[in-house]
Amino acid sequence: MKKKLQGIFIVMCFCVLSSFSGCSSEEATTWEDSKDTIYKIGNTEVNYSEVWIYTNTVKQGYESIYGTGIWNIEVGTDDNKQTIEEVTREDIIDTITRTKILVDKAPEYEITLSGEEKEKVNQQAKEFFDHLTDEDISECGASIELAIKVFEENAIADKVYAKILKDNTYEVSEEDARMTTVYDLIFETYSLDGDGNPVPFSDEAAKTRLDDANAAFERLVTEENVVIEDIVSQYSLKYAGEHTLSYDDMEQEYGEKACSVIYSLEDGECSQVIKTDYGYHIIKMIASTDEKATDENRKKLNKVNKKKYFNEIYDKWKKDAMGSFDYDKDINQEVYNRITF
Repeated sequence: MKKKLQGIFIVMCFCVLSSFSGCSSEEATTWEDSKDTIYKIGNTEVNYSEVWIYTNTVKQGYESIYGTGIWNIEVGTDDNKQTIEEVTREDIIDTITRTKILVDKAPEYEITLSGEEKEKVNQQAKEFFDHLTDEDISECGASIELAIKVFEENAIADKVYAKILKDNTYEVSEEDARMTTVYDLIFETYSLDGDGNPVPFSDEAAKTRLDDANAAFERLVTEENVVIEDIVSQYSLKYAGEHTLSYDDMEQEYGEKACSVIYSLEDGECSQVIKTDYGYHIIKMIASTDEKATDENRKKLNKVNKKKYFNEIYDKWKKDAMGSFDYDKDINQEVYNRITF
């Protein structure tokens, strides 16, 4: 499973550096005459010193949280395992590539840094560079000018990214984001074996469970001030509880027919006994539209939509600029591996 470096520069070290991903290239590069070039983005060479700045920033950030032993940890599936170091190396290349492509598009969006922004970026770059040791500078060959360039490019890319998202005016409606909260009194008709697999009740036991559900419903509609938790305790309902779900999740959980019944309920109203594969349910409607959960879900869906909107634009730019990309062939691995984790 590939982990992206979203925000690693901003949160941990650079403050203004934005993390992106994705790149590609027309054909494999020949590295015989490129002593310090790690890869190319179109005609632009990305050299060792620049990649070193990104890599060591990420390295320090990760190690400050997870320790130095993180890099050999394996992630992914059994068929596709990678170490954290291998994943991070690819993500760093993705980050640099997307940043530079966005910088290249800055003129189209009339994006520049203001005098105040440049001053801030220059100060941050200077602070970053001042923390490098003589050994660091000797190893990477970085200069204050390169540090400023890296910071400025990330600041510009961040503004381009924000502008693209701002251009996307689509907003998810409240109805599409609607979240509903119910209390599910489930009279389960199965038990779990030693391995956690469901074992259906016998017909007789299931019939008893149905009788219990009908009796509980009778109490709910005839008695005043019935406490649901008392019913849960009386009938030993293991899986009863409150749930907040979207319409799609509700339909997946209970089925289309049951979902139709649930959404016909008024707040505070209880359904009749509903049968599903899990057992017999009495659903109490707590909030047909849970405002807090709906607002949170709407924000989440809008964020997903904005990301999709950006990716569609960026993927086209990436393809136009660089075609197909092969990390193993298009990266000068010999030079890149000089940067150690």
